[in-house]
Amino acid sequence: MPTLRNHAAAALIAAMGGGSICLLGGCDTRSDAERAFEETTYSLRTTSVNGATASDRNALLAGAERSINTAVSGGEEHLAGAAALVRSEIKQGMASERRVELAEAQNRVLTLSKRLRDLAAIYRDEHATADGLLRFDPSGDISDLEDRADQRDRQASEIGQRLAELNSERSELEGQISTLDTASVDARRRAAELTDRAGRMSATDAAGLGESIHRYTRQADTKKKEAERLRARRDATLTPAIEELEATMSQRRQQAQLIRDAINRLETQKSDAESRAATHRANAATVATEAADIVEELDGARNLIDAISADVLNVLEAAVSDARRANRETPEIAKSVSAGANRRLAEVRVSVADGMLDEASAREALADAQPPVAYAAELRQAARSLRDRANELGRGAVEAYEASAQDLTGSRPRGVNGDSLQATAERVDALARRIATRYGQAPEPAPEAVEAEPDTTEAPGDDS
Repeated sequence: MPTLRNHAAAALIAAMGGGSICLLGGCDTRSDAERAFEETTYSLRTTSVNGATASDRNALLAGAERSINTAVSGGEEHLAGAAALVRSEIKQGMASERRVELAEAQNRVLTLSKRLRDLAAIYRDEHATADGLLRFDPSGDISDLEDRADQRDRQASEIGQRLAELNSERSELEGQISTLDTASVDARRRAAELTDRAGRMSATDAAGLGESIHRYTRQADTKKKEAERLRARRDATLTPAIEELEATMSQRRQQAQLIRDAINRLETQKSDAESRAATHRANAATVATEAADIVEELDGARNLIDAISADVLNVLEAAVSDARRANRETPEIAKSVSAGANRRLAEVRVSVADGMLDEASAREALADAQPPVAYAAELRQAARSLRDRANELGRGAVEAYEASAQDLTGSRPRGVNGDSLQATAERVDALARRIATRYGQAPEPAPEAVEAEPDTTEAPGDDS
């Protein structure tokens, strides 16, 4: 919390024309207003707030501001500048207390924004995985395999028809062979019977049977030879052809079955991919619901930040105005206090603007995810609003930093080295140009390059 050890005390002495020094010598010529004013500022300088709650500290500051206003309400114009200076530092102290609350609220938004980005990434990954699974479409392969299986079935059927013809031909041939074998056996048996009869007859009587025996024997041999010829044809031609066709038909049927097994596997894989894709889609829907809850929390946290930051910015803007009112009586001190108030004002604006940009990018990450969530349009609208507001705050921060640098350049409090003050002013100006670049503005060119990294070092004499 800013103290009044330097600025307000110096302003008070200047306003009272050295009255405080005279007081030490016992010549107290102060008016009631001057005495009340000095007592209030003395109380602020000496009261310890260590261990006090934020509420207690704010109450102390608010009470001090009321006391200051009461002390100068009687028209003591020579105290107006010092009072404005004290009010400025009191308001800066009050703003510092609220900035703690603001930081806590901003941390909450940062946490929620990070979670929203994580959910957006998960949402995209789940849908991308589902899309990848559904890109597995074996329909063309299945159709081709079905054609090939049908072809093997047709080939097996055609082979079966040819096999039936050959089997019929072989059956017919075997019937012929059987008939010939029977006829050959009968003829040979008849010849044997006649031969046996002739053996029991005289040569004269047997001579008449010789021709019959020869005829039956010749018939038996002829039938046997024809049967053997047909049997040879069967064994050499028909049976191998039938066996080959049977093997080929079995092969075609096996091939058709293997192809259909492959079709079944592809259909199973497709069904499994569709099932897994549905699971990933369901996961994405769950993530989208959780993200909607996060967005709702973000809305509430953003409203809280808006309320706190508006209060802090209003207080700091009032602190700048108070410091400028003291410019006529104590210009160097007033500019130093104004520089500090402007710097704090710029810091808050940048902090809030950066948080808005971070939140906007988180909302956009989810809004841009495909397929779009149901509330994508609302996310984009909120993100655009946040970016517009952030840019406006960024421009305001640049103005405040530039004003701080200008105040530092124009101030020269007692005991402060001019070169040190100028260096601080240049660092603040460099920071202003850096912020201007971040928020898309075209900053004024620096009078000369600043090698050192810009920072937010306290201005000399700016206690905090």
